[in-house]
Amino acid sequence: MLILTDMKRAILLTFSILMMTCAIAQLPKQSIIDTIQSYMDHQRSIQNAKGALLKIEKVGAWSYKWTSGVTDTVTNTPLAGNEKFRIGSLSKMFLATCVLNLVDEGFISLNDTIGKWLSPALVNVIPFGHSITVRQLLNHTSGMADPVDDPYSTILTRFYQDPFYRFNTDTIMFNDFPQLPPTNPPSDTLANYTNTGYWLLGKIVERVTSMGYDQYITEHIITPLGLTNTWIPSYSDSSISTPYMHGYGMNPVTEVMNDFSYQSISLPYSAGSIYSNLDDLNVFFKNLRNGNIIPMNWVDSMQNCHAHNMAKPSMYYGYGMFRVLYPPLGLDWYGHTGGIAGYCTYMFYMPSVNSYVICNFSSEEASPQILYQQITAYLQSIEGIEGPSDDLSLKISPNPASGKIEITGIKKGTIEIIDLFGSVVRSVAISGDKTIVNVSGLADGVYVIKANTGNGTAIKKFVKE
Repeated sequence: MLILTDMKRAILLTFSILMMTCAIAQLPKQSIIDTIQSYMDHQRSIQNAKGALLKIEKVGAWSYKWTSGVTDTVTNTPLAGNEKFRIGSLSKMFLATCVLNLVDEGFISLNDTIGKWLSPALVNVIPFGHSITVRQLLNHTSGMADPVDDPYSTILTRFYQDPFYRFNTDTIMFNDFPQLPPTNPPSDTLANYTNTGYWLLGKIVERVTSMGYDQYITEHIITPLGLTNTWIPSYSDSSISTPYMHGYGMNPVTEVMNDFSYQSISLPYSAGSIYSNLDDLNVFFKNLRNGNIIPMNWVDSMQNCHAHNMAKPSMYYGYGMFRVLYPPLGLDWYGHTGGIAGYCTYMFYMPSVNSYVICNFSSEEASPQILYQQITAYLQSIEGIEGPSDDLSLKISPNPASGKIEITGIKKGTIEIIDLFGSVVRSVAISGDKTIVNVSGLADGVYVIKANTGNGTAIKKFVKE
């Protein structure tokens, strides 16, 4: 079976890949290379990641890969840019694409309840299991809890005790779901991110196609697109093929820094088991958005991110993709992120600058968040796009900061610190001419300081390092 069971589309796909490969031969100006390299080196260093990889394609203009750091801490070999890494939840974009292909071919309906495809025993232990639909699994509106994210769960403890332990997701769901209340009833618009929905989607794909979800993704995306550096390891395979960037992280059980390059993928399963590299991810994302894998109406449904995450007001979910829309920081991104032990990956399309940006840090604790905001602002400035303006009356010192900040210029009201996703992470009362706020407990990233005075608001960007 071809991607769309259509030989003509397969031929057009091959031609499109060839044209995309040949179209971008030009390099960016040296000033662009140097500026982004400085951003990347700084962010990797202050976040203590051993390595970082970045690719930006400015559509129709230039494409370039940046590297910072080393492949591993034993040989200290400088990164070359072609190394593989585990992409974590970016795998959800691959799986969602395949589910929508099955919908397009008439094998599945978005309105099918999960009980049509999953065993009654499993559906019965899922809160609201008999009413949850395939659509709600795709855009995280099922209301299902996530056993992996449950702070009282022993699942992650078991992983960190033995990163090669073979989990059974059915057993996890049967044992943990009865203990976990849903976050909310199934909804059309209220999203709560969960890996569980994509475990179930993997099982549905396997039931419908009579093949492993990994085989289906391989036959319908990886092989047709020629993604020779992309692979879905088998249940028993913990390896990653060379060349690869080692992924490091603090093991909370042993309190020792571990190399998590080799790990069991039985826990992430269909929600996060793929490894790839910059070039392959770029080929996949471009062909997906250009309608070369599934028809454009389904691509539009992936990007039609209307399901709102109440905990993160600037995030909106579609089918296997989400949108970060936050005007105070000038952000409008489509794509996904992926965190897995040892690695953190971002892959977004930025419509304001018509660019694909893919980045991986070799540490789950690190994040390309600030780097992405810097890249967005820099590329917008090159094109003369005016970014959001700060209120000059509101002063923050120091900025960036890691400990306490001093806020002046506002004498009454309240101050809110708002993160990249629109969530208020700190709220304090303004105390006279000078307000001191301790930001040491905040995660590194770009924030907005919003002062509510009663007569209006004042806004200013702030960076926590």
